[in-house]
Amino acid sequence: MDFGYDLSRNGIKSFKSESWKEKSFKPIDRQTLEALTESKVAVVMTSDEEASSAGFLEELLVIPEFQEKRSLTVIPILLTKHPLDIEEVSQLFPERDRMWRTVIAKLENIAAQYSLSRNLAVIHGTHAPDQAGGG
Repeated sequence: MDFGYDLSRNGIKSFKSESWKEKSFKPIDRQTLEALTESKVAVVMTSDEEASSAGFLEELLVIPEFQEKRSLTVIPILLTKHPLDIEEVSQLFPERDRMWRTVIAKLENIAAQYSLSRNLAVIHGTHAPDQAGGG
């Protein structure tokens, strides 16, 4: 099933970034920046594979900037270990570690507001269900 095709069939333009494939450090590509500029909603989905990618982590840095500058709604869906494990890539780029950890914390806080994200993480087996009911 092609989720992007289903969206476009219903009049919703979608964009899937390929930044998670980038293991090296480089600027965000023009196509991704244009897609973020034109977007009203950014659904950020993560898996353990993306968490080890410098390209993906760099892209995460710009998404909250778009959210803060204009009306971009960010919906993170975190299908990863909790907390997001970036140790390996942080060792390769230690100067970026603090910024990456800060943006991940922001996204985790946003994700906590969306029951969809929490429920998918529980189903995926990456987060334990909240037993205390607090969040």
